[in-house]
Amino acid sequence: MTGLAQVRRDSALPWDEPLLLDQHYVEHHGMGLDAELLLRTPAALLRAARRPKR
Repeated sequence: MTGLAQVRRDSALPWDEPLLLDQHYVEHHGMGLDAELLLRTPAALLRAARRPKR
């Protein structure tokens, strides 16, 4: 399973945003948030696969 920082990641996010998203998950985890992550993970994987390699 992935985390909020991975499924919501955007190159325009400030450097500290992934840390804040992970902190939000730790403080608010539950079935609803886990379900959201499961639903958003495939789209995040597809976006990452289409992104040019560095």
